[in-house]
Formats: sequence, C-alpha cells, structure tokens
Amino acid sequence: ATNANSVKVQHYLDYLTVSFSAVPTASSAVVVKDGTTVIWTSRVGIGAVSPVHFDFSHRPLRNTAGALLSAECSASLGDGIIIVTQMVGHSNVTSTPA
Repeated sequence: ATNANSVKVQHYLDYLTVSFSAVPTASSAVVVKDGTTVIWTSRVGIGAVSPVHFDFSHRPLRNTAGALLSAECSASLGDGIIIVTQMVGHSNVTSTPA
C-alpha cells in the first residue's frame, strides 16, 4: 500500500561552520543556496582563522519545501587547502491528507 498523503519537508539552517586545513591565501564567497538560488552570502578572507562560524539561530535560513538546502565556498582558499562546511539545523514536516 502507498501513503496517499502529500508530505512537505522544509529545512532550516541554524548554524554554518566553515573549516579549512591551512590559513587561506585567497578569499572566497561562502554561499547558502535554496536549490540553485543563492539566499545568503558572506566571505572568508585571506588570513582567516579556522573555523569560521555563522549563527542564524534567531532567524534561520530556510529552503523552499522539497528543494535542496546547501552551503559551499565559491572558490579555492589557496593551493591544497581543504574546505569543510558543516550545516546544523532542523526540519519541519507537514502532511496533508489526499
């Protein structure tokens, strides 16, 4: 049997952490996307100290229900530097009877 309910999931981003393996020798934009649309941007600059934290807990960023919520650096921070983004948030699931 299948569930005839319509389920919508919306994701909320409360915290974003960007870590890198060495001191950046180049700057990069940090972007959060709702699907392919950029909904927030900031920068990690040359000489930044890892990790860099962004707190959205008082007004979380949210995606369009069903779309991917993602975070990334738009460019390298320098040769051989490994970048890790960590997203912490919560989700809201609603179900509507068919």
